[in-house]
Amino acid sequence: MKVFSNTTPIIALSSIQRLDVLPHLFGKIHLVNEVIDECTVGGHISVPTLTEIDWIIPVNSTPIQNTSVLL
Repeated sequence: MKVFSNTTPIIALSSIQRLDVLPHLFGKIHLVNEVIDECTVGGHISVPTLTEIDWIIPVNSTPIQNTSVLL
């Protein structure tokens, strides 16, 4: 099973220094590069360098084609 995450759990768990909970629950976590970039920008909460964590798998996102349906 592949587990993907958005920024919310990463930032929330980093704020209480419990990012270690994720690999205990899910093993490896897949993050699209946009999530990694958003966490890298920084702010009030310090997030570690996600690309250096061995249980985080960076993933290139694939743009969704604009599909229109005519009825």
